[in-house]
Amino acid sequence: MELILRHLRERKKCATTSAIAFTLLSILLCCDVDGYMPGMGLHSFKGGEIVKLKVNSLTSMKTLLPVGYYRLPFCLPADGKVRIDHENLGEFLSGDRIVSSPYVLKMKESAFCEKLCSVSFGNLMESRGERKTKLSEDEEKNLKVRKFIKNGYHINWLVDNLPPIAYIRDDSGTKVLGSHGFPIGYIDESNIPYIYNHVNIVVDYHEVEGMQNFFRVVKFSVYLYSINDQTSSIESCKAKST
Repeated sequence: MELILRHLRERKKCATTSAIAFTLLSILLCCDVDGYMPGMGLHSFKGGEIVKLKVNSLTSMKTLLPVGYYRLPFCLPADGKVRIDHENLGEFLSGDRIVSSPYVLKMKESAFCEKLCSVSFGNLMESRGERKTKLSEDEEKNLKVRKFIKNGYHINWLVDNLPPIAYIRDDSGTKVLGSHGFPIGYIDESNIPYIYNHVNIVVDYHEVEGMQNFFRVVKFSVYLYSINDQTSSIESCKAKST
């Protein structure tokens, strides 16, 4: 994982307001041109302050069935505990299951080649053309991830209420995947699924006008890669990043 934070100039805000009535409570909410939804307040971060990266349910346009993020063997938070993490009215009203993640982002601090965790998926190589009758726990994980990739499930992250714009880089250039979640992996020409196991996280921010050393997130991007962990190392990653 790599985290890059970029400074942007102050953007103009709109003065548009909208009213939402909820159980006889009317609240005026400001709409921000940077992409904030009604009910999701602006947050100003000090330099070095933790910027939470939260995760939502996995979704698929193929199955239309949302699934909890940690139903797949993704890296857990450092203490091993997953916490529901609704911080404002907008997140609560959305009905989404937003929970904590192990990613640690800090305002104005970049990080490169951080290893989150290692997960084993076993070996699903078939013997004599027949599938193994009994699978290990790691191989069961493997099958589960393969199934989710083939069913087109997407990961949904949030940084300060913003979903990421996802990109894929390869020899042909950079491809934009969009901003409505990003795929767990992809299927190659031989119909073999691969997981995106490395991600570069880029957070753009600007300084709050009239508030020294306070900043706001204005854009959140992720660059997806599938790398062979057996041949890649933290040392080689750092060498490429310098």
